Amino acid sequence: MNLSDGNDDVAVAGLGKVLGDAGRKQEARKLLEELEERSKRRYISLYPIALVRIGLGEVDQAIVSLELG
Repeated sequence: MNLSDGNDDVAVAGLGKVLGDAGRKQEARKLLEELEERSKRRYISLYPIALVRIGLGEVDQAIVSLELG
């Protein structure tokens, strides 16, 4: 799934969260990786990345990254 034609990181994160919540972890993980790749090229708030992590059940990791960010 590639949503890179748009720059709406929050929309991508929202989809990743919903997919994770629905048990579609592999698809959510791909979106997380896409957001992380984007963040290497330009600034992305930690919020969208944390949102997908929460959908994947990685709540502690999401909270730590937000606190450190």
